[in-house]
Amino acid sequence: LHHQIIPVLSQQHSPSHSLPPQHHIPIMAAQQPAPPQQPVMPVPGQHPMAPTQHHQPNLPQPGQQPYQPQPAQQPQPHQPIQPIQPIQPIQPIQPMQPMQPMQPMQPMQPQTPVHAVLPLPPQPPLPPMFPMQPMSPMLPDMEAWPAT
Repeated sequence: LHHQIIPVLSQQHSPSHSLPPQHHIPIMAAQQPAPPQQPVMPVPGQHPMAPTQHHQPNLPQPGQQPYQPQPAQQPQPHQPIQPIQPIQPIQPIQPMQPMQPMQPMQPMQPQTPVHAVLPLPPQPPLPPMFPMQPMSPMLPDMEAWPAT
């Protein structure tokens, strides 16, 4: 019964809709030939796979090359420079000290007030905005409409 109802409903909705499905069915048949193409794609995929395998053997060779660069490891002695790098960060810190005197600069001043949090206490202006008093008159006006 459900099967019958479904076709009936589809027909009731609009026979034109039922027609497109029929056209889609032929399209499906056209897709069937396509599946053979899909298998063809995997074949190309296999070819790339073979090259990848060749690359893998090549990778080990590059791995051996790094052994030759071992001399490059000599730079490791330079790594002590890294400890020097931490010193560099210290240098930036020294500039920071000069920054303290820079604080007097206008750009720093605006930041200092922000950190001062003093503007927060002056927030009282917000309460004036919050007062619904001006709105309360509006409410009576709205009530006046129904009254009239």
